[in-house]
Order: sequence, then C-alpha cells, then structure tokens
Amino acid sequence: TPNQVKSARPLSKKHLDYLLSVRGLSEETASTFSLMARGQSILFPQVRKNKFVGYKRRHMTNKKSMAFEGEDRKSKLWPNDQLKGYEELWLVSGEYEVMALSQAFHQGKVTNHIVRTNSTGESSFPHDICSLIENSDIKRINILYDHDNAGRMGAKKLASHLLSLALPV
Repeated sequence: TPNQVKSARPLSKKHLDYLLSVRGLSEETASTFSLMARGQSILFPQVRKNKFVGYKRRHMTNKKSMAFEGEDRKSKLWPNDQLKGYEELWLVSGEYEVMALSQAFHQGKVTNHIVRTNSTGESSFPHDICSLIENSDIKRINILYDHDNAGRMGAKKLASHLLSLALPV
C-alpha cells in the first residue's frame, strides 16, 4: 500500500447498518465499491490507472470529518478513472451519491451509464477529466450536484469548462 495509509478493516455490522439505514445502500453495493472501515469511518479506495493510491476517509456521523490517506491527493474522479465502454457520464456530488445512482442503474439494468464524483468536492475540478472523457465513448455528460451554493457554483464551473471544449453537457 502507498505511504501514509493506515490499516483498513472490512466493514462491520455497524458500518453496513449505517450504509443501509442512512444511505440506502446494499451490502452488495458496498462490496462492489470495495469500501473498508476504520473506527467510525468509511474508507473509499482511490484508484488511478488501475492502481490503488490511498483512501478518502469519511466519518459516519460527523459530515465535516473527511481526509485523504495516500500519495495522490489531487482532485480526481471517484471511484476510478475508467470511462471506456459507457455512453453517458453522470457527475454527482459525492461518493454516497455515486453508489446510490450506480445501485439504481444496476437494479434497472442500465448498462451504458457510468457515475462518478470529484474526490475533492463539487467546487473543485477533476484535473484529468477532459482527457479521460476525450479518450472514452462518452456521448453525453449529466451534472447532478447538490442544490446549495457549492453545488450550483461547481456545476456552473464544470459545465462551462466542458462546454468550452465542445463536450456534450
């Protein structure tokens, strides 16, 4: 594992109960996204070019308690940078939203859509999103951010930049 990454454990019953009761996420979805845990935190693995680079850690009850562990702390797409084989990209506000929409797509057997978020939040810009989209099969980009100040400003900033590159937003 990369430097600066502490030990991670499989999700316990309390973590799985939280994901189901608070977030509406199944154990299968948690497994699909390779979630891990430490104490009261859920660990979201960060993957770049098929290589594990660390975790984003989010506390279950303290929404402001969030940190990155590992070498790569740049703004990037989560859960990974693989977009090939999908026609529609959905950019959402956070990790839980990625999992919820992906779970809904899976249950509805929607296979040509992929869901991603920006690992550093709605107000920042994933540093490599343009090259990832240009080297993919994406034909349409949907931005679905929170209806708060950060979400509105982030969506405008992202849409404006993607539209300036003639990408279908």
